[in-house]
Amino acid sequence: MTDNSNPTPPANIVSAMKGRGCPSVGVDLKNIVLKLSSLESEIQTIHELASFGSHISDCDDVILQINSKELSWLGVSREEVIGKKRLTDFLTPESQLKYQKHFPSFIEHRYVVDLELDILSRDGTIKTVSMNMTENVDSNSTPYQYRAILFDISDQKLWADKQTLQAISFESLSGTVVTNSKGIIEQINKAFTDLTGYDEKDAIGQPMSLLSSGRHDKEFYKKLWSSLLTKGRWQGEIWNRRKDGRVFPERLSIAAVYNSEGEPLHYIGTFFDLTASKKVQNEVAQMVYVDQLTKLPNRRMLEEKVAHALALAKREKHCGAILFVDLDNFKIHNDTRGHDFGDLLLIEASKRLKEGLREKDSVARIGGDEFVVLLEMLDKNSVTAAIQAKKVSGKILESLARPYQLKGFKVRCTASIGLCMYEGTETTAELLQRADIAMYESKNSGRNTFHFFDPEMQLAIANRAALESELHRAINREQFELYYQAQVNSKGQTVGAEALIRWHHPERGLTSPLEFIPLAEETGLILPIGKWVLEKACAQIELWQKKASTKDLVLSVNVSAHQFHQVEFLSHLKMCLQEYDINPNLLQLELTESISLNHLDEVISKLSILKEMGVECSIDDFGTGFSSLSYLAQLPFTKLKIDKSFVDNIGNRSADNSLVEVIVGIASHMRMEVIAEGVEEEIQERFLLDQNCHMLQGYLFGRPVPIKEFDAMLAPNK
Repeated sequence: MTDNSNPTPPANIVSAMKGRGCPSVGVDLKNIVLKLSSLESEIQTIHELASFGSHISDCDDVILQINSKELSWLGVSREEVIGKKRLTDFLTPESQLKYQKHFPSFIEHRYVVDLELDILSRDGTIKTVSMNMTENVDSNSTPYQYRAILFDISDQKLWADKQTLQAISFESLSGTVVTNSKGIIEQINKAFTDLTGYDEKDAIGQPMSLLSSGRHDKEFYKKLWSSLLTKGRWQGEIWNRRKDGRVFPERLSIAAVYNSEGEPLHYIGTFFDLTASKKVQNEVAQMVYVDQLTKLPNRRMLEEKVAHALALAKREKHCGAILFVDLDNFKIHNDTRGHDFGDLLLIEASKRLKEGLREKDSVARIGGDEFVVLLEMLDKNSVTAAIQAKKVSGKILESLARPYQLKGFKVRCTASIGLCMYEGTETTAELLQRADIAMYESKNSGRNTFHFFDPEMQLAIANRAALESELHRAINREQFELYYQAQVNSKGQTVGAEALIRWHHPERGLTSPLEFIPLAEETGLILPIGKWVLEKACAQIELWQKKASTKDLVLSVNVSAHQFHQVEFLSHLKMCLQEYDINPNLLQLELTESISLNHLDEVISKLSILKEMGVECSIDDFGTGFSSLSYLAQLPFTKLKIDKSFVDNIGNRSADNSLVEVIVGIASHMRMEVIAEGVEEEIQERFLLDQNCHMLQGYLFGRPVPIKEFDAMLAPNK
């Protein structure tokens, strides 16, 4: 398209350059304008010489630019149209109504595809076109122009309407192929050979799948044939393969030709190559959506990706994160070593940002030395998701902090990162603003670091990291101690105990396992802790064996599913039994129902081996898991432990009384002994004993205490 006005750069690009500054572009604004003007001129030239119609209109739909092909269809001069006419001025009344009907949809979705319209030329002839239209937007995503491309489909319409071979101009510049009713090629024209490379000898007698590119699935062809059989025609874009193996896009129209009985005799296909048109579209898309220096997505594409990610997070109930990354001291490097150097630094930094990210994650450059990383679908738990985002931030900081070797200089350029978590209820603008605020907090904290926007999340992450570090130290320094809680029989005699770990934290004091065991499970530290507990328990059994008053005490130890499934678990247990020379019958392992999930065969095998060794196993916290009874019946447990949550309301809620009765009945049926934990009141004791519960444990008989207090409690007459 051409006109007599001077070329100017798109307003959104100029606005972006003025708004945030782009010190690394390497040329001044004048050169940028010249380059953009040259590129715009090249695109205009392509459109001016194209075989399709093309025009640009303002927001009132008044035509601002138009190419010669479309002018020839309208039968008017450029001066008669530009700034004076709308496309609707050249449409038939029916097409005017259709255009007006589709325009609100265009405003909402920002594009129109394959809108079929009839253009009325000045000389009265009507031409049918297929229109695709999109919009040009400024830096605020506000549309200021509409760009339309129109393809002449008059011939295809004529052929489909007349339903006859005689209506085909077989010497058309469009590729033309005629098949029989089964899709076997019977005739082609010269344009078909020019476009595909197949001549008559290659094509005639072959199925149309000869051209298949492999890019379309069965559903695509199913819909195509459905349209042909029900409507007698199909029209759309399709990718086909040339004889030399190259694939290409084409605009294809197929019409059926019927006999007098209404049965299809032939199918006529006409097509033209869309390669040049697609190239133009891709070039325009590159300008609109891609940062030209780093080839990363730009702000506009990022905003679309974030909007999609928010909708996905809300639907799937997953958390994600936005990381706002700003290079530290970039301006100094850019000013002292030149813009070319700054460009190279930005390009290298963009490459490093992509290192280690998942395929679903995105990196965008939104201006100057600012980048944004989008982490989608991290985890349903917000804290876990924040931890994952923190790890990614750490890797990015480490990667960007490595020295750069550019143009003979070795430089360092760290980064400051602001993190903002999302759950899908936020807006794109809110997320970017919050992440930006958090980034400046990192700048103010000395740079080369990251901060969360949410202070509570920042504190939670910091506390968790500190606790993990302290837990490592506790293992190395053996800051743990076993406490013992008595287990009594129906006569009130202490016949065993449960070993419960406590942490003597140097600052927090005695720390409950509820505060650190979940973290130990997540980080894998439960393995060394579990080994320590097992060894200490065996050592205590050895001491008890040497005294007549305690030689028969059974000690119960909790074993995590993670520990139980370790390959060396059984060998470590055997070593402990041999090293401390203890009776295996005095050691009991408490396991939760979750150990059997997805590992049933392994669990059965290990439990059977433990039974042969003489080590008994009990189901801990029974009733809180999700295992079926038939599932548990396969496992060789010898005891069943009723969870405290069922014991708490005994005597207060008949439902819990009934549940306990059922659990005891299940254990009896499975020939297992029953032990109830959390017994704190005499009414609970009486009820449980009435139900033939074999053993009881709880504050009523003693709290968990260190070994000296426990041994003192076992002394004669106590």
